[in-house]
Amino acid sequence: MARDTGEQALLPLGISARLGTRSPEINPAS
Repeated sequence: MARDTGEQALLPLGISARLGTRSPEINPAS
């Protein structure tokens, strides 16, 4: 269970970080 929770928590974080870095339009506040 710890693995699933960790992976599920890291996946969205990594995706958000990549999207934010690649697409500045998503984060106009940046």
